[in-house]
Amino acid sequence: CGQSWGSNCGQLKTNSAHRGQPACNGSWPWQVHIFRGGYPICGGALITDEWVLSAAHCFRSTATYYYTLILGVHELSNHTNAMVESNVQKIILHPDYDGKAASSGDIALLKLLTPVKFTDYIFPICLPNPSIQLPQKTDCWVSGWVDTQGGGAGSSLFSVQQWVKAEGMLAYLKPLNEYVARVRISAIFHHLSPQADSGGPLICKLNGSWTQGGIMSWETPKLPAVYTSVSSYTKWIHEMMTSKNWGDANDAPIAIVFLMFLPVALL
Repeated sequence: CGQSWGSNCGQLKTNSAHRGQPACNGSWPWQVHIFRGGYPICGGALITDEWVLSAAHCFRSTATYYYTLILGVHELSNHTNAMVESNVQKIILHPDYDGKAASSGDIALLKLLTPVKFTDYIFPICLPNPSIQLPQKTDCWVSGWVDTQGGGAGSSLFSVQQWVKAEGMLAYLKPLNEYVARVRISAIFHHLSPQADSGGPLICKLNGSWTQGGIMSWETPKLPAVYTSVSSYTKWIHEMMTSKNWGDANDAPIAIVFLMFLPVALL
């Protein structure tokens, strides 16, 4: 028991969208859009009122003034009262991350300059217990902004279902101890914006609460997408959030990344 850390997290106030349609407004209230210099670069997930989880590869620089976070938004072109724009106080990259492709430690924490207030449209996702490994056929989703009007950058929030299924090991990934799953429908994935959604959450239902199972790390054409396993870093995340000594992470865990089915069904 105790698969999710935290009780005030992972709950939805609205139903998800139907298959083939955009996600409903407020259906993924932890979704964060990360901008650098005014341009969308990555996704992220709100895990407390002042911390966001994303991927380390999204941040070429940890100079906070480059970045702006958008929360509570469903359509980027339609700003409502639910939307909150936040500056960043601190960016923490995992010390194992070396900037190379398929690097371990592809995980980052962003501390908001000012804590946000929770609403129907802004609410944190749960973190997994450090000991958990996602069971096969776990109900998971990946969400991100999709360009629905041909304007380039994603404008509307979509979500796509994925299932966890361990199928063995790929030889070149064995040192990182990945879980491997076969690709089912690769074309659907490419309707999402890989650049904007990199670093975004893999959202899984555990014990009745939506929990962040993974962070979008990287993909190779015609191969499964790779996600950093959040449970491998839950202790590190909590240590960073409760410590002011953000430069010291010598006891960080070994990375575990896992491969997922590419989308098989739209909400």
